[in-house]
Amino acid sequence: MIRINKVLGYGHETIPNIDWEWLYEQKNEDFLNFIEQDEEKIVDFFMSLTEHKEKHISINLKIIKSFKKKNKPNDFFFYEDEYDKIFIVQPFWENKTWRRTDDAIDYYEENEIYSGNRTRIFKIKNGIYPWDNKKLLLEPNSCLPDFYFESERNKVKDKDKNLYRSYIPIEAVSLLNFCGIWDREFVNKLEPMVCVIWR
Repeated sequence: MIRINKVLGYGHETIPNIDWEWLYEQKNEDFLNFIEQDEEKIVDFFMSLTEHKEKHISINLKIIKSFKKKNKPNDFFFYEDEYDKIFIVQPFWENKTWRRTDDAIDYYEENEIYSGNRTRIFKIKNGIYPWDNKKLLLEPNSCLPDFYFESERNKVKDKDKNLYRSYIPIEAVSLLNFCGIWDREFVNKLEPMVCVIWR
């Protein structure tokens, strides 16, 4: 039976090289042990992604390490490669509210607007709450602030806004690190989005 899947997260139309069979076997404890052992490396990588230097990253990692539910790291990833290519990662602990299958309203609504494409993507310009509204500078530039908020968008000229990206939380980036992804360019291409997939 085909269901309509709705997924919120940080995504791209490229699927990274992840050993999905390995990931499926990993448990919550495996990810938390990784955070414990490689915290300094994770923080250094996160800080290298943009010019903005987050002050509370270690606190965020402590929150992750205190998480006791029996989620598996695999629960926070979503990808589609049969009809279209799409990859999404969600922050650790957010998958229940950021992913669902269709209810009766979704079913009739999506059938009404179905265009023949099994995958639709909506990019979220302002980012995803509670990390929304913040734009970070990707490369050093002495003429530009290292971050700005959408509410003060006049602070940065339109022609320079492509030099910024939405905030991606370490709760998502550390999951990528866990899977062996330390590619700065790939992580900085991820965008906040909603993906609707028929499958």
